[in-house]
Amino acid sequence: VFAYTAESGGGGGGGGGGGGGGTPALNLSGPSTGTVGSPVTFTATATNFPGAVTYMWDFGDGTAPGGGDGGGGSGGGGDCPPVVPNCQGFQSIETPQSLVPGPATNSHTYTATGAFLVTVQASSGSTVKTDTMTVSIGTGGPQPPISTFNILGATFNVLNNTWFVGGNVPVTFSASEPDPAATFDWNFGDGSAHEATKSAVHSFTSGGSKTVTLTVTGSGSQTSGTSVGTARFSVDAPVFKAVMIPGAGSIESSSGTWATDISVTNPGTAATTVTLYFAAFSDVIPADLSTLPFDSTKSIPLGPRESWSGIDVVGAADILNRHGVGKGLLLLKYDVGSEAPIVTARVYFTALGASFGTALPSYLVGPFGQTDLQDTKTAGDQVLVGLRNDSLYRFNVSLFNASSQGGTFHLNAFTEQGEQVASTDFSVPAYSQAGVNDTDLFTPDPSKRYVLKVSGSSGALQAFASVLDRRNNDLVQVADDTPRVAAAPGTMVDYFISGVGRIEDAGTNTHWRTDLRFFNSSAYERNLIMEFHYTPVGSTMEKIVLGSLKVAPGQGTSIDDFVGNFLNQYADEDLTVGTALGVLKVSHEAPADAASAPLIIGGRIYADLSTGSAGMQLSTYSAAQTVAVGGGALMMPGAQTNLRFRTNIGIFATTTVATTVHISALRQDGVVTSTFDYTLNNPGLTGAFAQIPMTAFSSIDGNPMTMRVESLAGGSVGAYIVTVDEISADTVFIQGQPGP
Repeated sequence: VFAYTAESGGGGGGGGGGGGGGTPALNLSGPSTGTVGSPVTFTATATNFPGAVTYMWDFGDGTAPGGGDGGGGSGGGGDCPPVVPNCQGFQSIETPQSLVPGPATNSHTYTATGAFLVTVQASSGSTVKTDTMTVSIGTGGPQPPISTFNILGATFNVLNNTWFVGGNVPVTFSASEPDPAATFDWNFGDGSAHEATKSAVHSFTSGGSKTVTLTVTGSGSQTSGTSVGTARFSVDAPVFKAVMIPGAGSIESSSGTWATDISVTNPGTAATTVTLYFAAFSDVIPADLSTLPFDSTKSIPLGPRESWSGIDVVGAADILNRHGVGKGLLLLKYDVGSEAPIVTARVYFTALGASFGTALPSYLVGPFGQTDLQDTKTAGDQVLVGLRNDSLYRFNVSLFNASSQGGTFHLNAFTEQGEQVASTDFSVPAYSQAGVNDTDLFTPDPSKRYVLKVSGSSGALQAFASVLDRRNNDLVQVADDTPRVAAAPGTMVDYFISGVGRIEDAGTNTHWRTDLRFFNSSAYERNLIMEFHYTPVGSTMEKIVLGSLKVAPGQGTSIDDFVGNFLNQYADEDLTVGTALGVLKVSHEAPADAASAPLIIGGRIYADLSTGSAGMQLSTYSAAQTVAVGGGALMMPGAQTNLRFRTNIGIFATTTVATTVHISALRQDGVVTSTFDYTLNNPGLTGAFAQIPMTAFSSIDGNPMTMRVESLAGGSVGAYIVTVDEISADTVFIQGQPGP
């Protein structure tokens, strides 16, 4: 009664009757793709059937023709295999559940995404034929993003869909989604910080089962919605852990000496032992760092929160005794299972009693190289900004490979206006560095500032530039330490640069300046909102200066004497006289390509003297580099005040709420000798920033100490210490590192 029939020779029907002597056949045709809510039309063509043909249909989703509920459909299909996009939102391919009658040309509207098996059966008398095809149904509008990703550095077992890797072995994860404005979130399943870049390098520092999850959010134009991909890992427990400091060393020359000082703190609640080892770049360094001949006589036992400091650790006869060996890697092996020690290091040049130097970064490494950067993580291009070669300054570049595998690194050099001036490749062996002078890359224009972009296709790249004052060899190391912040397009992104200021006191010949550099790697213009918080000397009322700066796509800008030349035009008082020292908040709206095109910020504060400059690179903070109430502490080893050095402790609030900060001074034996509490954003009394001299603490004996900063109430807090050489006025900036 319900069957549709087509007479032989009739229009719109299937096969004709009469039996023309050929073999009966049935062909099902139609589109292979469709979208939810839009009809998909299929055609059944029957040939050489003996008479009138009747058609029965099943569209694979358990519904009747036209989208009515036919019953018998099944739901989503089973567990997702690893690294499969959108699996959680798709139904399994259905097998025929119930055939229902329909015409030869039939339309159906699907209500869910997935791959569906369409079945048609044609019958005429005793002749019955069946044909099938698969249709993939997606969402309307832009498709969901792809959440598959590639994995390099681990072994896949097809029998249990699990990746195997050793602890502390770097693994490279690369997302497949091509949408340039998509955003990415990597969760490595081990409690470590998430990554927000398209590609990420991660090492598991503990053994066991881990699930890596990639969440990809579409841009809304090329792709839409959110997709999730996962991969299961089985991780062998690490057997070797160390902190690596590249660029440390001991150099003797006719003009002076280069040396390396370090301070190390055990932030954990269990004791650990740290063993020092130095490998010069000229040494043969094995791929497996655990096979190096660590000497137990160079070991330092550290109880909970205990610290140790060493002067000229590479060259000193009573420490590593390799005076004049050159540059290389300083390694601090520590006990497996204990908290990673926090290490600060300074390399410096000394001549006629005055020293000029810079802080060195430190990395966590396993047997085969870098697992993580202690202070911040970078992925993708590393961008060095504000470089110059003129009558006052010159620069050189170091490309360090922190991996046991050889590295291939590519360097592009541009002016801040986007004009390319150099493009070259470097092959860097394992645990080695390639160094190049500015004039070997290109012929610098003294009137221009330069931007270097460095990327690596293998190895573990860390790129640095050293800017040297021609007058006194003062060294400022430029690194890409701007935090990568995951932000959806259109939302606000905040950065903080603490210690920005200007000091002008002719009576004491004090002239401090701050230079800032901004590089916009996006294809879209960025409008930067500047918010400078400072409290004038002799006042308790905070002042806020607001300004704005537009940075064109793919271009940069350098502003020397940022307070005097830029902020002063927005201030209600003259900032070129007296002291203005505080915290700068830089905000901008995330562009569509924010995930792959970060804002890069570089900063320097320095004493501007007739004999040359003496200063340091300033660090850029995001929320991840601060600590909230109950969120642990920030720790900074190496603070000291004595006849040679003096240290100030800088703190700042990231919000406008009143925030109580608790600072503890710890001796090298881990004992708290004194504490200092300070309330930021206390209306009428304090502002968002304070710099506290170490002399404010009692029981300071002149030896290096560790400063520990907590937020007791209110908002999040960032912290740093700055240590000044009383002879040369050279300064070293140490950013607070998270600890328990």
